[in-house]
Amino acid sequence: MFEQILKQNIDKSSNKAQLADQSEISPPTKSTSEAELKDQIKLLELEKTQLQSELEDLRQKALRFGQIVDNISEVLFMISAQTNEIMYISPAYEQVWGRTRESLYQDPQSWLKAIHPEDCFEALATLETQFRTGEEFHEEYRIIRPDESFCWVKVRAFPVRDAEGEVDRFVGIAEDITERKEAEAALRKSEEQFRLTFELAPIGMVITSLDNQIERVNHSLAQALNYPEAELLNLNFADICHPADYKQIIRLEQDLITGKKSSFQIENRHLGKNGQIVDTILKVLIVRDAQGNPLHFNKQIVDIRERKIMERQLLHDASHDSLTGLANRTLFLQRLQEQIDKRRNNLQYKFAVLFLDLDRFKLVNDSMGHEIGDKLLVAIAKRLEKCVRPIDTVARLGGDEFTILLEDIQDLLEATKIAERIDDALTSPFLLDGYELFSSTSIGIAISNDSYQAPEDILRDADLSMYSAKEQGKARYEIFVESMRDQAVTRLELETDLRKALEREEFVIYYQPITFLSTGALTGFEALIRWQHPQRGLVSPTEFIPIMEETGMIIHLGNWMLWEICTQLKQWQVKYPQHKDLKVSINLSGRQLKEPNFLQY
Repeated sequence: MFEQILKQNIDKSSNKAQLADQSEISPPTKSTSEAELKDQIKLLELEKTQLQSELEDLRQKALRFGQIVDNISEVLFMISAQTNEIMYISPAYEQVWGRTRESLYQDPQSWLKAIHPEDCFEALATLETQFRTGEEFHEEYRIIRPDESFCWVKVRAFPVRDAEGEVDRFVGIAEDITERKEAEAALRKSEEQFRLTFELAPIGMVITSLDNQIERVNHSLAQALNYPEAELLNLNFADICHPADYKQIIRLEQDLITGKKSSFQIENRHLGKNGQIVDTILKVLIVRDAQGNPLHFNKQIVDIRERKIMERQLLHDASHDSLTGLANRTLFLQRLQEQIDKRRNNLQYKFAVLFLDLDRFKLVNDSMGHEIGDKLLVAIAKRLEKCVRPIDTVARLGGDEFTILLEDIQDLLEATKIAERIDDALTSPFLLDGYELFSSTSIGIAISNDSYQAPEDILRDADLSMYSAKEQGKARYEIFVESMRDQAVTRLELETDLRKALEREEFVIYYQPITFLSTGALTGFEALIRWQHPQRGLVSPTEFIPIMEETGMIIHLGNWMLWEICTQLKQWQVKYPQHKDLKVSINLSGRQLKEPNFLQY
């Protein structure tokens, strides 16, 4: 139709030009002069030239219009206002509708039939209204192609009126908006997925403005902080953050705004509605527009209270005794090192270490059982804690050994007073499962001095003084002196020599005769053990027997003595048959008598 309109204009111009060519000059009249005739001829020639120029201009416009229409992706159309039939359709129709223009001209109503059934009713109703009122219209609907695929089109049209002002036709454009519709659908799906993810996420989710005003929040966060969701929307993010942590958040968010970072993650403390502290992991991302301008913050908040409780429990278990709840060796040594460091910075600062070992605790375990023994340890631990100040540390090193760290004391007298207080506290009976038990402890005391550089050093000296208290009769305390360390070194060397002596058989048995006082007759011998030390010579049993008893070497020594004495007695009986009834007395250790295979030996 557009071509027809242009052709009509071109034809009109051509006709005018032809008329100008065919015009004959009217015969001159009496009143017409030769000059006037020449003027008329010039006017006709000028009109002819103008008409030919207009004709060429129209031809060029028609050519350009055709080129534009043939190459644009939008569909240009013209519809009759009376019949709703297509009067003109551009070539792009074939690409969008998937049909030929010839088929449309053959069936002018086929464009309506191609509308998707679900959109057809609304689309036709809109068209009918617009045709009736003669107004512009804009419509979006789907069309079905012959291959049963469909596409979305956006149709815009405006009325063209005739000379009488009546709507004669509608001229418009149809655009394939399938990609846009798919993008919108994908966006809606994405937004719905985000909404569901945001609202149903098991972790806290919050969107805040750049000044941290809360704009959106999910149920998980509201539940974790014990807030109604609506109330959170009236708060700033600062209102639900621990003040000590919020400064760091502000600094890191500024890095996001300036582009130094795209996100950050920290452990953070939030505040619940009632002021309770909620340990969390906070992850913050910044959202920007297409131009890169910051819009808002997306924040994820993971409640890690249970993990923190477990971590604190694990930390407590790693540094405390599982039975009594007291500090263990690791924590005790750590705090002892802190005291050494304090004294290094202030030589006037004093502290002390008490090393406690319960007396006869093994007897309780052996006679009453380990369950009662454990209950006794727990009860003793409670009494020890009551004997010291809150700043002091009571620890259980293991078994029946306890240590106490006395911080910031005035002098040694203060430490001895606490030792006496402990002794008094443990003298009272313990009532456990119907049993009345008594306990006492041997205590070693070591006071701080400049020589202690490591916690193990002062603990060692407190241990040495505790052993000295046991040797002095138990249920008492002893203060460490340097000679104790020398004695300990000597004892250790002696123990090492004793082990070698067993291997080398450096022991010697002396036989002391036993006679009747009345007759002087020999009845037997008493076997006496002596140690022939390579450097020290004969060593008295009073020096080495206690060490052998403590270390268990006494059993090996007793077995050797029995073998040697029995062998010697047999030899005497063979050599002196008249003394077959000769006997030898042997001093055996109580530990050896308890050995299950002693009688078999």
